[in-house]
Amino acid sequence: MDYYHPADMLPDVGDPDYEKKILLLRREREELNSVHQALWRLDNGVFGVCESCGDDIAMDRLMAIPYTKFCVACSDRKEHERQLQGNFRSRMDPTAEGSP
Repeated sequence: MDYYHPADMLPDVGDPDYEKKILLLRREREELNSVHQALWRLDNGVFGVCESCGDDIAMDRLMAIPYTKFCVACSDRKEHERQLQGNFRSRMDPTAEGSP
């Protein structure tokens, strides 16, 4: 079995795709954290229960995203709130990404 040090996975700073690779590594780490949290919820009997409203998360959703913490309705609400907050920030800071 080959052993790789975690630093071996880091892109070289001189790599033209450095920023993209760092972003991908961050997303992978976030997804791994989500999986660990889902395993904790499973061990503690709260897997499949929405952390926001307390309702059961639909089995179809759990099959698609097994580490999800929210039902569809709460996830949609949170996404809408995030978009509104982003729109507010872009209006307050004209240099912000996505500002009109």
